[in-house]
Amino acid sequence: MRFSTLAILASATSASAQSAKSCGTFNNMLVADMGDGDQKYVTLQDDQLTLGQPGIWNLTTTVDFDTCSATVDFSKSDKPEQPPCPLEAQILQTGVGTIILEYTDKTGTITDDSSYPLNLWTSTEPLPNVESCLVFDSMKFQDMHDGDVKNVELNAGGQLTMGQEGIWSLTTQVDPITCQATVDFSQSTKPDQPPVPLIATVIKASGETSADPNQRMMLVFTDPSGTLNADPMYPLNIWEAV
Repeated sequence: MRFSTLAILASATSASAQSAKSCGTFNNMLVADMGDGDQKYVTLQDDQLTLGQPGIWNLTTTVDFDTCSATVDFSKSDKPEQPPCPLEAQILQTGVGTIILEYTDKTGTITDDSSYPLNLWTSTEPLPNVESCLVFDSMKFQDMHDGDVKNVELNAGGQLTMGQEGIWSLTTQVDPITCQATVDFSQSTKPDQPPVPLIATVIKASGETSADPNQRMMLVFTDPSGTLNADPMYPLNIWEAV
């Protein structure tokens, strides 16, 4: 009888732990799609992730609470310009309080690297950075807008250097309080420059569970002048370290 009672208690505790798992909750959250350059709406209720654009397309998939990720098969929706295979969307939390959906390809159709970020969707209302600014040696960053790779370095003195070897290079100073830097691409030979200087915010993002301990370094670009978007905090592009 004692063994049976302990077994029942253990089972109840395990069930409670399972039900307590969560990857967050949000309802009709507006996100900026870095790849498509438009906006989507995302809802996460219990383990059901719904994404789409009102009146155009809608898709619901199930989130794995152990990884906070879901398989997204856009072919099951009316979304225009679909990827050629299902993607995995992982829910990430950043140091500025934003939510990011990071898309990767586990099938090997688009890339052989199953962890390589193909696209990012990010919520659009960041909070002040509460963490110390990152410092890192030169690393490759995937540019979600241009679709290519940049080299980026941030040294202990707050100097942010970015570019592409043999093509262009630019160095600017990061504010140690906000972890932001003004990036004036007109001071470089970068092709396809934006028409105005942008603000680059250095952030890190991580998964919601211990199953994903990786800290992802990112640069989020915004336009303080309001030329490209009336909202000076709206994310125009993200680069992610790869």
